[in-house]
Amino acid sequence: MSFDDAWSAARSEAAAKSSTQINGVAPGGAGTGPDLRLNKPGKKVAVQSLQNDIRPGTTKAGVHADESSSAAVKEFSGWETGAGLKDAHAEWERQVKSLQARLEKDQSDLEDTHRDFQYVDHGIRSRIAGLGAGPDPRREA
Repeated sequence: MSFDDAWSAARSEAAAKSSTQINGVAPGGAGTGPDLRLNKPGKKVAVQSLQNDIRPGTTKAGVHADESSSAAVKEFSGWETGAGLKDAHAEWERQVKSLQARLEKDQSDLEDTHRDFQYVDHGIRSRIAGLGAGPDPRREA
């Protein structure tokens, strides 16, 4: 079989497997899926956990590692091990700061979610209310 024949067969097989439905609705009709729901109590617990446990715990762990690493770097000063520990400690500090920033952003995003969805709902509602019930002038012939 030549390359052209193989390529043609592969294209035909791929075309037979794919289907496109335009201006149609999937079986079962539109909107059969569940509505989007927000878990306000769950978000509140998550925010409180981030604020009271996770973020302070991350800071505490970072400080503890700072103290231990600083002591080890001093003990091994002048040795290659000391330089390696110092580099590893600098990387640890960068990662802890990055994690703290990420946790702060996650907390902020969780706090803002309910408000943001309300704004979207109100925006959609007002756009729908502004639609006229008359015929669409674009379809008039």
